[in-house]
Amino acid sequence: MKTTVLLDNQVVAIEIIRKPIKHTYLRCKGPASLQITTGRAFDGKTVQEFASLHERRIRKLLAQAAKPPVLKDDEALVFGRIVPIASLQAQTRKAHFTGEVLTLSGANPEARLAALECFYREATIAAAIEELADLERIDRKSVV
Repeated sequence: MKTTVLLDNQVVAIEIIRKPIKHTYLRCKGPASLQITTGRAFDGKTVQEFASLHERRIRKLLAQAAKPPVLKDDEALVFGRIVPIASLQAQTRKAHFTGEVLTLSGANPEARLAALECFYREATIAAAIEELADLERIDRKSVV
C-alpha cells in the first residue's frame, strides 16, 4: 500500500509493507520517502497517527537523507576525514581506496557520487562485520 502524509508542509510518500513480523520498522528511502514494514493492518488514518506519533524520528531520518555526502572535484569527506580524490572517466561506477587516495570512477559527477555512496555502505558493513568478529572473540575468551 502506498500513501502520503503531510509533515511540516512537506508531502512524504509512505510505502506500507505487510509481513508476518512482530514489530513495526521505519526506514527512510529518500529525502521525502519512507517505508513502514509491519505485521498489523494500516489504513490511511493509522498511517497519519503513526506519522504524528513518530514525527520527531521521521524528521530526523528525512534530514539525514537530505544531506548528500560531501564531494568536491578533488576531495571528499570520508568518515569525518578529508581524503583526496582521483577521478576516472569510465562507464562503471566504482570506488577504490588505496593508501590515502579514494579513486572514484564514473562517466559524470552523479555517477561518481553514487560510487561514493556505495563505498560508504560497503565500508560501514565491513566495519560492522569486523566489530562483530571482535565481540565474538572477546565473548569466547570470557567463557574460557
